[in-house]
Amino acid sequence: MKKLPSLKSVPAKPRALPPATVKVVREAEAALMIQIPITTMKSLKSKALDKDMTLRAFVLQALKKAGVEVSEETLRDRRK
Repeated sequence: MKKLPSLKSVPAKPRALPPATVKVVREAEAALMIQIPITTMKSLKSKALDKDMTLRAFVLQALKKAGVEVSEETLRDRRK
């Protein structure tokens, strides 16, 4: 009968923990639908595009400048 090699106790290598994930909880949102002139809409879209912003972010930023409460998290571009 063949002898089996002895098993030696080898300390386990410490495993690297995965980076901590931060779950961002967003505030609930509501839809806002308004009727505006087509020329105004074209101008809004053009200005937002010039600033490389979404229309949503552009309007929210304008609302914030007008004194409406808008959080910084809400202003973040969700595309990036």
